[in-house]
Amino acid sequence: MLQTFRGQFLGADELPEGLELLANPLGGNSAEDRARRVYDRKSGPGVTYDAFVIKLCREAGGRGRLVILVQHGGGHEIARLYHGPDPEAVAAGFLAMPERALYAALFSIWHSLRDTKETAETLTATDWRQATLDKRVRVSRQPAKGRAFVWIEPARIEGESEQQHELRRIFAKPAGVR
Repeated sequence: MLQTFRGQFLGADELPEGLELLANPLGGNSAEDRARRVYDRKSGPGVTYDAFVIKLCREAGGRGRLVILVQHGGGHEIARLYHGPDPEAVAAGFLAMPERALYAALFSIWHSLRDTKETAETLTATDWRQATLDKRVRVSRQPAKGRAFVWIEPARIEGESEQQHELRRIFAKPAGVR
C-alpha cells in the first residue's frame, strides 16, 4: 500500500509517528548526503537521485511491518511492504546489503508501487467516466441505515446470453444491496 502526503514535509531527522528507523541509506538532506546519491554510468552523464531521501523503517508495535519512507519535493510517501512469514529475515536481508544497493533496491520497490498506484487510478477513472457516459452507474440509498452504495453495472459483452448478463449484473452489486 502506498500513502502519499503531498505538501507535508518532515524535518531532516523526523519520522512520522509510529515508525522506527532501521536504515537511512546515502543519508539525509545535507548537500554532502545529496552528492552521494549520484550514480555514474559507463557512458554519458550520471543520474542523480538527490531529491529523494529514502529510509527503511519498521512500524512500532504489532506486526512490525517494514515501511519505505520517501521524502521528496512534493512531500513524503509511505510504502508498507508485505513482510511474509518471517519479517525479521526480510529486515536482516535488507540491512545486510551495501548502502548504495539498499538505496537502489528501496527506490525501485517504491517506484514500482507508485507506478502501479498511478496506473490503477487512471484505469479506475477511465472506467467510471465511460460508465457514466453509458449510464451504467447505479446508486442504492438506504437512509434508515445511513448508507448509500454506488457501483458500475457491467456492460453487455457481445455474444453474451441474457442469463449470463443478468448473473454478471447480480454479482456486480455490493453486498447489502437488493
